[in-house]
Amino acid sequence: MSMTDWFDRSVVPTVTPLRRAGSIRRTTSMELQWPGGRDGPVRITGRGRDLLTPADGGAPRVIADERLDATVTPLKEIVALTTQPPLLGADELAGKHALIGYRARLRDIEQTDGPLALLLDDMVGTNIISGWVWSRWLTDRKDKMAFIGDPTVMANACLSYAPGSTALENDGYLDKVDFVPPLGRADDPIAYHSLQPDCDRTMRRVRRIDLWREDGLLWMDAMFQDSGVLPGTRRSAIHEYRLCASADAAGGELLSLDAHWGVLPHGQCRQGPETLAALPGTALAALRPHVLRELRGTAGCTHLNDAVRSLAEMGALAKRLG
Repeated sequence: MSMTDWFDRSVVPTVTPLRRAGSIRRTTSMELQWPGGRDGPVRITGRGRDLLTPADGGAPRVIADERLDATVTPLKEIVALTTQPPLLGADELAGKHALIGYRARLRDIEQTDGPLALLLDDMVGTNIISGWVWSRWLTDRKDKMAFIGDPTVMANACLSYAPGSTALENDGYLDKVDFVPPLGRADDPIAYHSLQPDCDRTMRRVRRIDLWREDGLLWMDAMFQDSGVLPGTRRSAIHEYRLCASADAAGGELLSLDAHWGVLPHGQCRQGPETLAALPGTALAALRPHVLRELRGTAGCTHLNDAVRSLAEMGALAKRLG
């Protein structure tokens, strides 16, 4: 089987495929709420579920359901963080920065093959984009610009903000609204784990990762979306990607990778998939640090990098698939 046999690039990332027999589906969500309003701390509720769909046609079964709860100040300090199941060292993250040095500190925490590892890793990306939804609730242009801040401070942060990019000068993205349908499938109530109801001024980061074996290889179909609820209780996305990949199960090496973008804030963001050409051949176990090192700054797209780093889950999911 080749990737072109099943990766239809005309299908938008939010379309949830049917679960395959003999596959495992990992879904994760990071739900963000501001109980004290825009200038108060954000409450982050994370959930991750692994759902096994047996090859013999048996009933699907949940083999992991894990949680994360965190409170983060506007200055990005983690006030509190708990996990279920409890992980040795996780409480040491409280009182520390949610961005600066965070992933280095994760190395000191008890490791897990479950979805909790992905939830903990997603604290960085989630906190980077957490304030986006508030810009959509401000009606005055000057207020919006004051809230977002000077875009030139983002220079060299990613490929979209490379020197000379119109993203550093054009504020048109503030008017960009991309409404998205609910996730999941009407014919499959368990396609996703249950998500929180849409509420005003909330944000969500969600992932779906499908993994199966075929022709002696591991195959993976993954999607990623950042979205928020706008006035009128309608959900709009800011980032969407879909990834399709294959790996050598025995050698633990990424063999092929293709990416398809959905909703993105800037036209330059669509160049992101071109940055992935050198990743095949990378060991899955080394993928997370490799992406952070090789695709940093203008060499990559911050949010596509987040999506790609989830490919490191292929090895852990393969063990759970059996």
